[in-house]
Amino acid sequence: AGYATVDAGPIGFQDPAGMVGEHILFDNLVDLKLVDGQAVVSSKIREFDPVISQPSGDKIELLPSHDGKMRFSLKGRADQKINIWAARFELSEIKSILQQMNYQTAFQVQLKNIAVKEIFHLVTEQEIDREKFCRSFYALDDICNTRDYEYIYEHLEFSSGNFLRNSRTGKTANLLDLRKS
Repeated sequence: AGYATVDAGPIGFQDPAGMVGEHILFDNLVDLKLVDGQAVVSSKIREFDPVISQPSGDKIELLPSHDGKMRFSLKGRADQKINIWAARFELSEIKSILQQMNYQTAFQVQLKNIAVKEIFHLVTEQEIDREKFCRSFYALDDICNTRDYEYIYEHLEFSSGNFLRNSRTGKTANLLDLRKS
């Protein structure tokens, strides 16, 4: 399996000795930088139309190398919008709420349908204060203009651990839309 983007083309290939989601850079054709946790790619594959400093949209982590080749692990998508309950807001707004609560580690938002309810499920590494999160979440403009507090409180779920991963790439996305269309 490989790692590629539409704009840059092939970027790397899965490390046969690594874990799921760990890749080795095609370093003879591609330059990769880590900028704010996101892969930024320059590619020489298209000779007459090279890609220069193109954000990939994926978060990565650089890994130690034992042979001089650049290794990296895919960690999920970078920035995404959340559409739920006729409201629209940024994933970065959820991150900001968590940071205001002094929560600094990984999280995942899972959007689900349970029976006829649309559920916003927040998975964190450690438990967080539900009441404090709900108050800050409800203060988001598009949320408080769309639904009342009781509705929001009843449609939020929380759990710790058990992040869902892509079985092929090993990526842990910050946002998963698990609703059936």
